[in-house]
Amino acid sequence: MQRSLIIILAAILFSTMGCDSGGDGDEEYIADLSDVPAVVLSAARAAVPGLVISRVEREESRRGTIYEVYGRANGRFYELEIGSDGTVFEIEIDDDD
Repeated sequence: MQRSLIIILAAILFSTMGCDSGGDGDEEYIADLSDVPAVVLSAARAAVPGLVISRVEREESRRGTIYEVYGRANGRFYELEIGSDGTVFEIEIDDDD
């Protein structure tokens, strides 16, 4: 009985807290690019020349504020993770093939 109670309490705890393996917080869609720091937009465009940005999301993580920038260039779809200081952490490319 006591073991079942512990399992139930653990399940409730994890369902309310979420299972946080990466320290990432909730993502927030940014509708207006003027709300994105200029250093982030500049870093994205420097990392992928010709990038046409279609969407940006902001997320709080252990690394600080991270912007996920989505866009297209040269027939490819890009997803970039950029810190609020303009540091490019990751670039993912999808060829549409």
